Amino acid sequence: MTSDNDRLRAVFLKRSKISQREFGERYGIGTAGMVNQLLLGRRPVSLAAAVKFAEGLGCAIDDFSPELAAFARKAASFTHEIETDIDSAIHPNRIPVLTGEEVALRSRGKDGEPTGWTITDHRLAEGSFALRIEDTQMEPHFTAGDVVIIEPIAPVSGDCVAALPSGAGRAVFMQYSPKTDPVSGKPEFDLLPSNNLYPVIHSKDGNIRILGVMTEHRSYRRKR
Repeated sequence: MTSDNDRLRAVFLKRSKISQREFGERYGIGTAGMVNQLLLGRRPVSLAAAVKFAEGLGCAIDDFSPELAAFARKAASFTHEIETDIDSAIHPNRIPVLTGEEVALRSRGKDGEPTGWTITDHRLAEGSFALRIEDTQMEPHFTAGDVVIIEPIAPVSGDCVAALPSGAGRAVFMQYSPKTDPVSGKPEFDLLPSNNLYPVIHSKDGNIRILGVMTEHRSYRRKR
């Protein structure tokens, strides 16, 4: 008979694009050894671990443990706010975690499997996503590995935004600074880096699409 661990291992091998060590650190499961023990069946899969694996793998708990999924639904029925949709009871607000390149591809209608998934505590506008920071242009405030939640709402001065310059192969994450052209009087904006080793991007130099505003910042801290 196939166990929860066997099904979980099959889903992990199919969906995970990162190492067991990074997966364990990123989703709060623990060390690579802990992840490996769960995948090999040396430890039973708890509900807490199941939720973290489902979040990281972008799947439902039912995909590897129907019994735990049924327990989660039963537990949800005893909370004050009961979700009528079964999937949303397990994933109240699941959004994709994307790299800058994946954001650019999606903006051109080329949807693919995201790097991962995450869950937020509040409802977001349709089209929201999580962007994984991959460079140092917003250091020291944002570092590589951090995740920022991007919601497609209009920015105001000082907001950190995800944007896609025309012809770029990846989205950028920078600070929005609106201004007015002194000659034409037309509105413009700059995208500012925190790290002065990177250049400012000017809207007057080419078409730039603002994809959304950061509404949450999740810092990545590598375990020592």
